[in-house]
Amino acid sequence: MAKRRGPLPPQPSEDTTARPRFRDALAGGGWRFVMASYAAFVVLGAAFPSLRYGVWFSRLGPRGRVVYIALATLSGFATREFVRRARRSQERVVAEVRELGLEPTDEEVRRHYVRRDLRDDLGREPTEHELDEAVARFGG
Repeated sequence: MAKRRGPLPPQPSEDTTARPRFRDALAGGGWRFVMASYAAFVVLGAAFPSLRYGVWFSRLGPRGRVVYIALATLSGFATREFVRRARRSQERVVAEVRELGLEPTDEEVRRHYVRRDLRDDLGREPTEHELDEAVARFGG
């Protein structure tokens, strides 16, 4: 009988219309990031035991807990609002690119977004050279 070497790595799900699943991220090599993050969490928890979540949170008084929970909730709301605004801006730029008759590839969307920002900053239509420099500067 052949010995089994260990668990098989997770395989991507067949359904492509569903939301991305955790196992899909792991199948794509994301398991390395998860394991590295977990290892860092364990090492830092062992090196600084007083900073572990349960320890410092239990030392807070009732007011401190309320303040912490309120700030954590507000930061979650702020993050969601920031992401919502960024998504809306991205959708607006994609719509503008589609109005120009172009299929919105990542490069076209990036160039249009940078062109729009340069137009606001310069007060005129940017030249192709200025646009290329700005796109290169922002990782294009």
